[in-house]
Amino acid sequence: MATYTELLKKENVSVKVPKKRGAYMNFVPTHEFETDGKTVSVPAHWQHGLLVSGKVIVNRHFFGIDSTDFGHKITAKVEVVRKVTDLGKEYNLENITKISGKSEFALKHPEAENVGNTESPHARIPGSSTIIVFEKIQRKDPS
Repeated sequence: MATYTELLKKENVSVKVPKKRGAYMNFVPTHEFETDGKTVSVPAHWQHGLLVSGKVIVNRHFFGIDSTDFGHKITAKVEVVRKVTDLGKEYNLENITKISGKSEFALKHPEAENVGNTESPHARIPGSSTIIVFEKIQRKDPS
């Protein structure tokens, strides 16, 4: 049985939803799974495999999106979860739930060495030098 550990959580995050017909974008119907002796119900959503170093390493799950969101940015609550399979293989999951409001952060996937301050909360993507980080959106002063 796989184990799941929450690594990061942030609200008011700007996330671009891939195009519906894009590669690695699939509809996932409502389903259940068991972990730690509990049954978890998962609502229908869209899943997108993010390529890092030529491999799908981050599975992104988009909840609450509709046909107008494909190919556009949404404001979301994002939870980054580490999944470890029975065989010890590690993956990061991004559970992205559309919310209303103004985005204050952007979801980024930079190479760790290209980030000036990795002291801010981040999650390393297993098998790569890439990290997941929420970057504060800098707004231009209207004056």
